[in-house]
Amino acid sequence: MFDLANLWIHNEGWTRQEADPGKRFARMRQCFDLQLQGYRTETDLPEEMLEKLPLFIDMVLIENIVDELECCALEGEALDSEDIVGAAECLIHDIPYAGFGKAT
Repeated sequence: MFDLANLWIHNEGWTRQEADPGKRFARMRQCFDLQLQGYRTETDLPEEMLEKLPLFIDMVLIENIVDELECCALEGEALDSEDIVGAAECLIHDIPYAGFGKAT
């Protein structure tokens, strides 16, 4: 599920120019459904696990925030707050799918 949550989040890059959230979601869903179809050729995935996808997306967002903070601290680099703000916005405002805070 962690792998699938990462796929979902990265699909946002394919749709970020679409201003209409409904169209963005439809395009992300289309990409994800194709990826899921391929995933299922190699892995048995119960449907009830897919219902937990939003929880795993949140987990990936949290991991991305922690990773950004750790990398900046270890490498002495400036924090890229844009990456953290986007992930935090989804978590704080309980946006169930990454990439739907606003079109960028």
